[in-house]
Amino acid sequence: MLKKEPVAMTSSSRNLHLSQSSIDGRGSVRSRSGRGSIHTISSTVIHIERYTGICSGDPVTRRGKRIQLAKVLGVIMIPIIAVISQNLALLIGSVGERSRVGSLSEQVSTGVEIGNLIHHVQIERGITALYIASQGDAAVAERRAEVSRDTDNMLVNISLWPQSENTPEAFRTKNKFQLELNKHRYHLSRLSIESATVRAEILYYSGLIELLLDWVTDVVQQSKGSENWKSLVAYSSLVHGKEQAGIERATGSSFYAAGGYTTPELVDYTEKLFQGRAYLDSANRYSPIIVRVLSTHYYNTSLEQVIESMRETILRNEQRKESAQQGTIWFEKMTAFIDILHVAELAMTEHIQVTLSEDVSQASRRMTINICILVIVVVVSPIIVYFVYNMTTNIQKFIGKMNETVAELNREKKRAEILLYQMLPKAVASKLTNREAIEPETFAEVTVFFSNIVDFDQICSQLTPIQVVHMLNTLYQTCDSKIELYDVYKVETIGGAYMVVSGCPTRNGSKHASEIASMALDLMTVIENIPVPQNIDAILQLRAGIHSGTLEEDEAGPNGNPNQKKEVGMGGPHAAERSDRHNTLDAELAPARKTSGGKTSSNLEARLRG
Repeated sequence: MLKKEPVAMTSSSRNLHLSQSSIDGRGSVRSRSGRGSIHTISSTVIHIERYTGICSGDPVTRRGKRIQLAKVLGVIMIPIIAVISQNLALLIGSVGERSRVGSLSEQVSTGVEIGNLIHHVQIERGITALYIASQGDAAVAERRAEVSRDTDNMLVNISLWPQSENTPEAFRTKNKFQLELNKHRYHLSRLSIESATVRAEILYYSGLIELLLDWVTDVVQQSKGSENWKSLVAYSSLVHGKEQAGIERATGSSFYAAGGYTTPELVDYTEKLFQGRAYLDSANRYSPIIVRVLSTHYYNTSLEQVIESMRETILRNEQRKESAQQGTIWFEKMTAFIDILHVAELAMTEHIQVTLSEDVSQASRRMTINICILVIVVVVSPIIVYFVYNMTTNIQKFIGKMNETVAELNREKKRAEILLYQMLPKAVASKLTNREAIEPETFAEVTVFFSNIVDFDQICSQLTPIQVVHMLNTLYQTCDSKIELYDVYKVETIGGAYMVVSGCPTRNGSKHASEIASMALDLMTVIENIPVPQNIDAILQLRAGIHSGTLEEDEAGPNGNPNQKKEVGMGGPHAAERSDRHNTLDAELAPARKTSGGKTSSNLEARLRG
C-alpha cells in the first residue's frame, strides 16, 4: 500500500536592481538602495510526490535509486520471465509431442511389418490345415513348403521385434520365434499324417497369431488421444477380422477335405464366421478406405457369390464326400478374399503412415518455431533489460540534476529574500512577494533619527579606498548589531550617514521617541570605540539628530506623478550633513510635513513621567 506525501519545492525568478556602490572623489563610499527596484517577483512551486510504503524509496538518495531501479527492472523482468516460461513450456510440450508421434510412427511401422507377418502365418496355417485334411496331398505339400519360405522371409524383414510383458520366453526375440516355428514344422514332418489333426494345427498357429495381434492392439492402445486413433482402431479391427477369415479358411478346407463337420467343429466354424463379420463391420464404420477397397474388389462380385455359396454349404453341413479339390477351391477363394483384406490393410497402413509422417513434420515445425522464439526471447531480453537500465539510470541522473537545480533555486530565493528584507520593511517585502497591493498609509507618530560621522570627508581623504571600505564595514556591522536591539527600522545608509525610523512601518504607540533616543545614545557610545587606521590621528564621533511628527502620504508622488511610490525619508539623510554646516538640528521627513524638534522632547518627557 503506497501513500503519497507531497513535498513542495519553491523556486523564484526575480529581476532585482541591487544596490550599487561607488567611491566618490572624496573617498567616501556611497551605497544607494534602488528605489522602485523590484520589478517582478514570481514564484513557481514544484510539487514532487514521494511514495512511502513497501519497497519504496526516495529517488534522490542512493538507496532509493537502487530500490527504484530494482522495481523498474522487476516490472520488465516479470513479462520476460513469463514469456520465457511460456515458450519453454510450449517447447517442452512440442518436444514431447514430437517424441510421442515419432515413437507412435515407429510402432505403426513395426505394426505394419507384424501385420504382414500375420498375413503369411495365416496362409501357412491354412495350407497346413489343408495338407493334413488332404492326407498329405503332394501338390498341397509343395504349396506348404513355398508358403513356409515366404513366412521365413517376412520374419527376417522385421526391423524391430516388439516386446510385451505377457510375451512368453520362447518368443522374446525374433530368432527365438523363428526357432520355435522351425521346431514345430520339423515335428509335424516327423509325425505320420494320421496322427496330426487339423484342430491342433489351427490352435498352434492361432496362438502365434494371437500373440502378434496383441502387439498390434498395444499400438492401438498407445494411440489414445492421437488424431489417428480412428484409423488405428479400423486397422486393428481389420487385422482381427482377417484373422477370423484365416481361421475360417483353414476350418473350411478341412470341411471339404474330410467330407463334413462334427457338431463341435460346426459350432467353432460358425463362431469364427460371425466374429470375422463383426470385426469387418467395425472396420468399415471407422474407415472409408476399407469400405472403398471392399466395394471395389469384393462386394457384389463373383468372388463374393462363390464364397457365400460355399459358406451356405458349410453351415448346412451338406458335404458327405471327401474332396481335396473342393478344399483347394475353398482355400483359393478364401485366400483371394483374405488378399483383398490384405490390400485394404496395406492401404490403411499407408494412410496411417502418411498421416503420422505429417504429424511428425508438424510437431518438428512447432518444436523448431518454439526453439527459435525461445532463442529470440533469450537473446533480446538482456538487450531490453540493458536499454531499460540505461534509460532508468539516465532518468535518475536527470532527477538528481533537477533536484540540484531546485536546491540552487531555493538558495537563490533565500538570498533574494534576505536582500529584499534588507532593502524594504519585512511587511512590505512580504506583500510584494505575495503580489499583494501596497496601499498608502498615514502614521500619526513616528520619530526619525539622522546621523553622520564628524569630519567624515576629511578622515576618508587620508585613507586608501581599501581602508575606507574596511572602516565602513566595521562601522555598518557595529551599528546594525545595535539597531537590531531596538524597535526601529533602518531606512538608508549613505557613506557615514544613517537614517533610522521608529513607529513606521510597524506602529509601536508612544515608544518611538524613547526607542530612537536609547538607540542614539548607544550608537554614540559604541562608535567612539571603533578603531581607525594607525596613520590617522582622529577618533570616530557620531553627530545625531532626531525628530518626531506625523508621516502622511500625499495624493501624488514625487514630481506630481501618482504612479510613483514615495519612500520614507527621501531627503532626510542629508539633514545631519546640513546641521554640520549650519549648526541646526532640523530634520526633514519627506514626503511628511516639517515639524519642530520640540515634539520629540515632549514625547520623551511624557514617556518619563508615565
